[in-house]
Amino acid sequence: MVAAPGWAVVSGLPEPPRPGPLPVVWLSTTNDLFGAELGDNPDDFRTAGATIGARFGSAWLAQIDYSILTDRAGGGRVDVLTATAGRVLLGDAVGPVRRWWIAAGAGARVTGDLGGEDVQNGAHQLNDVAEVDLAYVDGTRVDGVGWVLASWLWAERSPVPLPAMPFLRRGQLGIGVQAGSLGTTAGVFESHVEARLVAIGQDGAAYLGVRRQWNTGNHPDAVSALVADDEHAATATFGASAGGWFVRGEIALDDGTARGSVGWMWERPPGRPPETELADVSGEIGFYGALMPGVQARWQPAWLHRQEWLGARAEVLVDYRFGVDDSYDAAGDSSVVVRQVLVGLDLGWRLPPPLVQIEPFVQAAIGVRGERIEDDGVVDYPSSLAITGVVQGSLGLRLMLAPPGPSHERVRYGFALVVDGWLPWNQVDVSPSDPADGGAVTLLKSGFTPGIRLVAEVRW
Repeated sequence: MVAAPGWAVVSGLPEPPRPGPLPVVWLSTTNDLFGAELGDNPDDFRTAGATIGARFGSAWLAQIDYSILTDRAGGGRVDVLTATAGRVLLGDAVGPVRRWWIAAGAGARVTGDLGGEDVQNGAHQLNDVAEVDLAYVDGTRVDGVGWVLASWLWAERSPVPLPAMPFLRRGQLGIGVQAGSLGTTAGVFESHVEARLVAIGQDGAAYLGVRRQWNTGNHPDAVSALVADDEHAATATFGASAGGWFVRGEIALDDGTARGSVGWMWERPPGRPPETELADVSGEIGFYGALMPGVQARWQPAWLHRQEWLGARAEVLVDYRFGVDDSYDAAGDSSVVVRQVLVGLDLGWRLPPPLVQIEPFVQAAIGVRGERIEDDGVVDYPSSLAITGVVQGSLGLRLMLAPPGPSHERVRYGFALVVDGWLPWNQVDVSPSDPADGGAVTLLKSGFTPGIRLVAEVRW
């Protein structure tokens, strides 16, 4: 079997979790569910994993990667654990001014039955998804690895003057380039190069990029070889961070499959030298209804600085959410998958803090909503993607753990409890291909849902 191009990753290579200086510790989990519904979810190959990385002092690096590899068509699976350590040999990986560095190191890789089947099927049981019954490849193998990684972020000088924008000043928009390679004693070689357009603040960042990965050599088993072929690919990359949290994703340019990761960082050096005037930008990760994930960014552009309505602070918002809407009743185990992007306005009332700052807020936004039925392989629905305009209103309460101002330096955290109500402009009925399988499902219905968000307000 020849796999389609997909997620590109080099296990064990200590790639920075965000553009800019390396944090002291970073932890992330990877899953094809985190592709933000921007592409197809293969639920196969490198289907899930986790990473923990650390920096010791200004130069020493270590990372442990754990991946669950599957071959549904061939009926096999294998787990991979890669542990590496190394040192920055040239440049500076922690300072906000000198933006390039080269590191190298060594480690070990173990392949075999490392408990991935229990992890995967345990997660499937929690989410009411069918278990994956695949046989492990025979034996356990240990190989040595060696690696080299180079990173360069060019942000201090722009070739053309930047236009006046809400939170992009001199030194906040640039280009990042990263290249690395890892080889094993089994004769496996994995290499990549990536170029990004980067926006970087004091404690937040965002990027869009293109990545190319090359995987060659003799892999120890058929499943690893299949996944290596799947990841021998060109992908579009994207990511963002606010305070400790970060998200990353990739979409294969050939077949449109998508995967992603979410994570947390501790002890983060500032992303750029401080300025006398800093904007506040808020990044939020939310979960709605039955854990439908989403992200929201809010900021106050200059033209809103002196604007108040009913005593509220006004901010512009951009919101994206995706995932399964469990309020629908599709035939069999089929589900309705949602994507929605919004732009709008947030009005928040910052009350004097006794212990935490309480901020009631309302939001109004307009955007585009798309819904499709993902069949269960038994009941067949016609390929359907229903798209329409949508308006949404929200009412909520933010609980911030520190007051605004210099006391929180670069970031302050909190939670938000919210109720969203949305009204699509049109509805669409979709019926199973076989009428005996059930009646039509009406997509793009209006509705309400509660949600909870993790808030990180960062100095940009």
